[in-house]
Amino acid sequence: MKQNDSFDPRLHYQSREVAEKYDQERFASFADRLFQRAGLRALSRALRVLGSEASLLDAACGTGRFSKALLIWGFRVTCLDISHEMISVAKRQLNGADGRVKFSRGSADALPFCDEAFDAVLSMRFMPHIATQQRRIMLGEMARVSRRWVVFSNTYSNRWYEYRRGLKRRVGHVPPTRYPVTEKELHEELRSAGLRETGRCWTWRFLSEEVLVVCEKVSEGDGKLL
Repeated sequence: MKQNDSFDPRLHYQSREVAEKYDQERFASFADRLFQRAGLRALSRALRVLGSEASLLDAACGTGRFSKALLIWGFRVTCLDISHEMISVAKRQLNGADGRVKFSRGSADALPFCDEAFDAVLSMRFMPHIATQQRRIMLGEMARVSRRWVVFSNTYSNRWYEYRRGLKRRVGHVPPTRYPVTEKELHEELRSAGLRETGRCWTWRFLSEEVLVVCEKVSEGDGKLL
């Protein structure tokens, strides 16, 4: 999806038309569908740290395309999104999940759940649209409502990816995300949220900038993993 400087994911997806057409437009090409399958494989690897039937919060769930896989893999899922329209699409697509899925409307910077409500919190392809300071708040909220694990994807930035993005801009390609994260920024954001990285799963190393970061909560004071 191409974006401009005025793009705001918190407002853009409130449109019923956008929500209803999202999957059709997002996965219209063979390359898009291939990228989605690669993302699911990376997510499957990232979630190996969880036990069977673990409870997960999917924030922001969008149309439920990742939540559907989570349910197939046996997890209990709560789908959260700020957009009522996207949740409506997700409910329709996840119909028949036998009570293992719940839905909640809310913002990732003020999650409407009590502390340690879930075994893990997942956020896929959402953080790259959010600026650094707001990401820190959201990661802190994800850590708060998780008992132990937080798994999220972001767009990674280093010299190779900067060069790659520069080439794509020169041929007229608009970057799909505005806020890639550097190694230093990633460490600072995790520390601010009380998280420690324990692993990474790349969607397509060197070909794609997307990386899934697996984190554990750190106890206050002694810095030990919970």
